[in-house]
Amino acid sequence: MSIKLWDPADSYKNIRTLQGHEHIISSVRFVPGGNLLVSASKDTTLKLWDVTTGYCVKTIKGHSDWPRAVAPSIDGKYLLSTGSDKTARLWDIHSGQEPECKVVMAGHENFNLCCAFAPATSYQYLAKLAGLEKVPLAANSAEFMATGSRDMQIMLWDSRGNCIKILSGHDNWVRGLVFHPGGKYLLSVADDRMLRCWDLSQDGKCVQTLKGVFDGFVSCVRWAPGVMKDGPVNGDEGTPRKRAVVGADGNTGAQIRCVVATGSVDGPEGKVRIFAG
Repeated sequence: MSIKLWDPADSYKNIRTLQGHEHIISSVRFVPGGNLLVSASKDTTLKLWDVTTGYCVKTIKGHSDWPRAVAPSIDGKYLLSTGSDKTARLWDIHSGQEPECKVVMAGHENFNLCCAFAPATSYQYLAKLAGLEKVPLAANSAEFMATGSRDMQIMLWDSRGNCIKILSGHDNWVRGLVFHPGGKYLLSVADDRMLRCWDLSQDGKCVQTLKGVFDGFVSCVRWAPGVMKDGPVNGDEGTPRKRAVVGADGNTGAQIRCVVATGSVDGPEGKVRIFAG
């Protein structure tokens, strides 16, 4: 019921222990653009933490059951949470003093286990699935989202709470989702011991299945962050320094790395696998 922060620059020393949840913590993510971390717990709440002090700065209530997963938008303005109440909720954490639930998405027939924001690079494909004539602006970081569930389905949603597409193919609980940074593909992993690649430009068609690799349930999947580039920042002259990767809107031109990591229940210890190509 606690969160521990470790410093990789200091032999992974434990530098903070965050306490405040009253039950199992199932998801923890850093929020881009500041010093915040968000967590989701079986106590039905989300909590925002200041990692510099270790204090909880906000407790977010709204789910009627365990919010099993939470994800921040790339600009840190929104949170997407989903869980055992079979809903997904979009939260605006920058609109005022208190986080605001902008929309509730319901449609799955069993507990939801994972969620992800779509990058702006995927808007051109998802707008077509949604029947939109115009592609939403890249500056809007919460236009489309995805959820995965124990009902073995993946649902794609727009920011108004409409399900725009259901992706079916997994034979067991869907545990993890990640969009390709280029926007064309969505990767999913599940308890059927498979990784699937869905082509959003082909109406969400499953174009690749990775099977026979995992010996147990696949519980999570992540894409490697973009490569940081050296160069003048904001027109500055002089000694080059590291440039921040914005990523979703493509303004920085960060190089995409074709590296994916998965975690799976392979034996008593489990395994992390790195795929590159």
